[in-house]
Amino acid sequence: MTDAACRREDMFVVRIWRESQPSGAAAWRGCSEHVTSGQRFYFASFADLIDFIRLRLDSDAETSERNRA
Repeated sequence: MTDAACRREDMFVVRIWRESQPSGAAAWRGCSEHVTSGQRFYFASFADLIDFIRLRLDSDAETSERNRA
């Protein structure tokens, strides 16, 4: 198999916006969608976004490994 045939790609759409808080401060919020699965995840911190992407990629990698076995 060539490297291109083995390469795995995933696409995520990330939307980020600011929301006003009752205190008058603003907070960043966002939504990420895994394009292939359609799974959406709403987040309030970039750490949560990274966790979602990492979990989605790990889950896909495990499925891929099982399908090869």
